[in-house]
Amino acid sequence: MLATFAGLRLSGLRWPWWLTWLLACAVVLAADPWALLQAGFWLSFVAVAILFATDSRASGARGAGAGGQFFIKLLREQWVVTLALTPLSLILFGQASVVGLLATCWRFRG
Repeated sequence: MLATFAGLRLSGLRWPWWLTWLLACAVVLAADPWALLQAGFWLSFVAVAILFATDSRASGARGAGAGGQFFIKLLREQWVVTLALTPLSLILFGQASVVGLLATCWRFRG
C-alpha cells in the first residue's frame, strides 16, 4: 500500500484520496489475492480510508500551528480510528482493545 502511495506521489500524480486508496487495494490484491481473507488487510485498509476521509487537509481546511495542537490532532486521529475499527475488531476477533488509545498517548507523550 505504501509503495503505491509513494509511487503516485513521486510520479507527480494527484489523484483523489479514494481513487488512490482503490488503486492500492488493487495492487495489494494483485500481488496477494488471499489477502482478502486476512484480518490485517481489512483493518489496515479501513484505517487508512478513515484517516483519509476525516483528514481536514483533504477537505481544504488550513492546518493549525505546531506545539500542543500536534498532540490534540494525534489524539483526535487516534480516537477516530479507534471508534471506526472497534466494530470491525468485534466482528473479526470477538473483542476490542480498551487500552489502545491510552497506549498510543503514553508512547507519544513528551
